[in-house]
Amino acid sequence: MWFLYGFIGLVCIGFILYYFDDVRYTYYENKLKQSTSKSIITQDSLQHLPKQIQTYLQLVGVVGKEIPKGMKLRISGQMKPNKKVDFADAKAKQTSLFSPYSRYFLMVLKMRGVKVKGFHIFHHAKAIMKIKILGIFRVVNGKGKKMNQAETVTVFNDICLFAPHALIEANVEYKEVDDYILDASFVNEGIEVSARLVFDDEGKLINFISNDRYFSQDGEEQISAPWATPVHEYKEQNGFYLPYKGDAIWQFEDEDFTYFKLTLEDVKYIS
Repeated sequence: MWFLYGFIGLVCIGFILYYFDDVRYTYYENKLKQSTSKSIITQDSLQHLPKQIQTYLQLVGVVGKEIPKGMKLRISGQMKPNKKVDFADAKAKQTSLFSPYSRYFLMVLKMRGVKVKGFHIFHHAKAIMKIKILGIFRVVNGKGKKMNQAETVTVFNDICLFAPHALIEANVEYKEVDDYILDASFVNEGIEVSARLVFDDEGKLINFISNDRYFSQDGEEQISAPWATPVHEYKEQNGFYLPYKGDAIWQFEDEDFTYFKLTLEDVKYIS
């Protein structure tokens, strides 16, 4: 009998641990649903931006829309944590807020039949990354200054690709390299990161490259390397013309490592 009670107790604990990150994500998601005053984007709203950003925003279709206070994403794709393993199918959901900048990202992937969960939290310039096997056994618990900087780059990347109309109010300085390239610096709560924004002839943003992110397999050792997110396809999504398919690539000295092939399944803005 005691064995039965013990077994039931272990099952309950496992159930709670497995769904803990999902419950926590839902908590943050509901917390971010509160909205403030709304601002409609006009042509005048774009005048302080470089011509490349103005063209990009017009192409996306932001004029007449509201400046977003946040967004909710659903993503699918294939991911590999390191070069030695094959790609695994992945699904992710994310809720972000732009004042203060916050990001709550939950990914689930299956590696050799085993479910792995990754949970990223970014709030007030502090970042935490947790990875759990079967949603229970924690194998990565990353945090610290380098993680804070790396996640700031991710937040800036999210805005540029998936909520570009948030650039209208973002604390970004631009330097024009040529008609197709801008160097941009983004500042959030004392952390400054930079990225190169690359546009095509039509005005679409086709790559984002930053040297301010760190590659880490265990959350402890962090290696500085250029990080790029080339976009391969755009698609109309809920009234916006947005990046639909792309990659995330570490550009190591010896070779490029494509670790994520992404498809944007859905985006909804918090206004």
